[in-house]
Amino acid sequence: MSEPLAYVASVAQDFRLAVRSLRKSPGFLTVVTLSLALGIGANSTVFSVIDTLLYRPLPYDHPEQLITIWNTNAGEGVDRAPIAESLDWKRQNHVFRDIALTSFDEEAVLSGAGAPEHVTVQDVTPNFFSLLGAKPFLGRIFFPSEMQDHDQTIVISYSFWKTHFNKNPNVLGKTLKLSGMPSTVVGVMPEGFAPFDGITMIWQPVNPESQRYADRSDHWLIPIARLKPSVTQLQAQAEMDAIAHRLEQQYPASNKGVGKKLVPLRETLYGWTRRTLYPLFGAVAFVLLIACANVANLIQSRSERRRSESAVRLSLGASRARLVQQSLVESLPLGLLGCAFGLLITYWGIRVFLGIAGSDFPNAESMTVNLRVVVFTLRRCACTAGFEYGSEPCSSRRRSRYGALSRDDA
Repeated sequence: MSEPLAYVASVAQDFRLAVRSLRKSPGFLTVVTLSLALGIGANSTVFSVIDTLLYRPLPYDHPEQLITIWNTNAGEGVDRAPIAESLDWKRQNHVFRDIALTSFDEEAVLSGAGAPEHVTVQDVTPNFFSLLGAKPFLGRIFFPSEMQDHDQTIVISYSFWKTHFNKNPNVLGKTLKLSGMPSTVVGVMPEGFAPFDGITMIWQPVNPESQRYADRSDHWLIPIARLKPSVTQLQAQAEMDAIAHRLEQQYPASNKGVGKKLVPLRETLYGWTRRTLYPLFGAVAFVLLIACANVANLIQSRSERRRSESAVRLSLGASRARLVQQSLVESLPLGLLGCAFGLLITYWGIRVFLGIAGSDFPNAESMTVNLRVVVFTLRRCACTAGFEYGSEPCSSRRRSRYGALSRDDA
């Protein structure tokens, strides 16, 4: 038999021996598996949340080009810009393909779809959906002429269409009353489309050119811009600084000392979660470290009880490398079981998170036990197996320092 095949055969033999040995110690197996599974599952769950919110690309067309624009004022921090000011930006900039405005979720009273109820509504400019590269599942999005001042139209979410109209395609053209205003349904967005927080049910158009916003006192909408493909955020920031300087001279009453700050859309939506998720990730990593230490102690105690077996094997001619290999292979079934149950706990943990935080946010559908989570979990398992191995053969290494066991050990 060739040397590689002999090595594989010896590893398989050690693995079968390890499985038989663990079956004889169900209490030890249960404690170690649960300890590792809880630590690995907690780490993988938090990693899945961090990966979805902070690292996975947002589900929009070229999300790296999307930024939000904020006002800065010395002593007052960051604030939303006046609605009318977005028109100045559109006329004066050369770095943006388009600029849209949106609100975060608001409540409104809906009637005409059953009993009156409170629904979540998002006010957007008609170009909002095209800016994100989103297309309706049914019907159409807003026309530029369809503003909130007249000819009120609305676009509804997929979940609202499903729960209130049972996916009836005849919903298009149906008139509902939104806070007393007759509103015609013109489109249904696809499943999973949820900018940007909460559970948006309905979108309605808002007109930044309306006279009600001309005095530059309304700051309740958030500007979202899309950079031109060849423009960097640094270049856009320089141009917005120049525009801010011109507006300060043109409107000193409202714009004196006011600057502009460009922030990537992801940072606006989820940047605040770093303050919570990173410390939490560190905490669960520490929990896994404690679990590994406890498991290592259990394995060490078990090894001490098997010293006579190692002594016999050495006296019969077994090499030190062979004993080390056996020690490492014996940790493998524990790591695999911990990994399997850890993935199961991760699946439950993600479901719990989505139940608490809600599932209507970008990338919510990708928060699951996917390939990235599995790879992360396997790496965690490899680390735990290495930790277990590093502690398990300590007594063997200590004894091998003298080249052989003493007679007392034998």
